[in-house]
Amino acid sequence: MRLGFQFRRQKGSHIVLKRPRVSGGEDTMILVEGNEVAKFTLTTNLKKANVEIDDFLEAL
Repeated sequence: MRLGFQFRRQKGSHIVLKRPRVSGGEDTMILVEGNEVAKFTLTTNLKKANVEIDDFLEAL
């Protein structure tokens, strides 16, 4: 998957993606399937997952 994230699970419309960190641990991103995401929600999720906005836009 793009940006190194892999599908882990889905419960209802929520999809959980994870990727390992070089320093240990994991980055997690939670997506809602089929819905438009508010700008604030998207930027907050990207920060929590340690993804730069430019990297995200490039991966689209």
